[in-house]
Parts: sequence; C-alpha cells; structure tokens
Amino acid sequence: MRGRSLGGELVTVGWYTYRHEDDEVVLTGHSNAMVLATTDTGYGRSLEAMFARTFNALWNDSQTVELSEVSARGAPSKTARP
Repeated sequence: MRGRSLGGELVTVGWYTYRHEDDEVVLTGHSNAMVLATTDTGYGRSLEAMFARTFNALWNDSQTVELSEVSARGAPSKTARP
C-alpha cells in the first residue's frame, strides 16, 4: 500500500503490484491508480482508518528499513517496467 493522510481532511491510498521476472521480483506502483477521499464521509473514514492501521503497523515493526539504509543499497539490478 502507498498513501498519504493530508491534514486529517483528505486521504489518498493506492497500491503496489509485483510480478516475477527472470527470477527477480519487480515491484511497481508509480503507474497504479490512487483513490482520494475526504474524511468527512464514511468511505473516506474507512480509507483513513486503513491507512492509519497500515502506517502504524509498519512504523512500529522492528523490521521496517530506514530510508538511509534503502538509499545505501543503491538502485535495484532491474528497473520496473510499466
């Protein structure tokens, strides 16, 4: 999942998808759709709750990797194709 909570009034949520290619996992997300909703509706509150649950779970997971560590690894051997 990818998303943003924007000031508590808007939430945007999308997803990453993966495929196997040449014995590697290729992850894409930049070209996938995203959903934007206001949090003053039932659907928006549901999206906000899903985003918050996922964000908090990842933030608090001891195996979540810091951005600096990801950056230090460098670019993957293959680039994602749309």
